[in-house]
Amino acid sequence: MSACYEIETEIPVNHQLVMQLPDSIPVGHAKITIHYELTDHSIQPKSINHHAGKITLREDPLEFQNNIRAEWM
Repeated sequence: MSACYEIETEIPVNHQLVMQLPDSIPVGHAKITIHYELTDHSIQPKSINHHAGKITLREDPLEFQNNIRAEWM
């Protein structure tokens, strides 16, 4: 069984968080997850163009797709 404890805080410029947990949380293993909102400057648009020409095709893509689908029947 697991339980969840949630608090909200601000991440400071030094990126260090110090927190005091309630005594009701038992001593032992725990997993900490940080959920945060992405800002416009933290989202890096990615181009798929660097993948262009990387795959060497050995057969016609449509023929390959039809062969794979034929295996389903």
